[in-house]
Amino acid sequence: MGLFLLGFVLLLPFATQAQQEPDGEALLTLSHPGIGQFYVNAVFFKDVAFLPLGEILSLTEIPYEQSENKLGLQGAYPDKKDLWKIDPVSGFIIIKGVSEPLPADYFYLGELDLYLHPDYYKRIFGLEFTVNPYALSMSLKSERALPIEEKKKR
Repeated sequence: MGLFLLGFVLLLPFATQAQQEPDGEALLTLSHPGIGQFYVNAVFFKDVAFLPLGEILSLTEIPYEQSENKLGLQGAYPDKKDLWKIDPVSGFIIIKGVSEPLPADYFYLGELDLYLHPDYYKRIFGLEFTVNPYALSMSLKSERALPIEEKKKR
């Protein structure tokens, strides 16, 4: 047990150094007719805004749950057959039931949320974000009606 703990402590700095730190962070205003106006914290790598997955899913009411290791998220969207899973620990992502590698430079594991490259929001959920870093704002277009919009219609 002591040898395992020593090995873990010695390897911990390497695990934490593997993740690249963001170039910047900003609080962006998200305005959307179905969601309203909210502030969303984004991290920037060069000029690309990585957005917090759990926060975006909560705002849109897209259903999700934590993965087994508690660091990833998973669910089914837009239909129950369209399974998705994002596991930053093992480095893979499942989109519509198909597994593929999750490159380390396409996610950032923050203190409170998992931040994803905008390409994955489009591929998995049909969400397209436009970020204006000068106005500290962003807009959202979706391929289909969001669950929060459908809920408001009922």
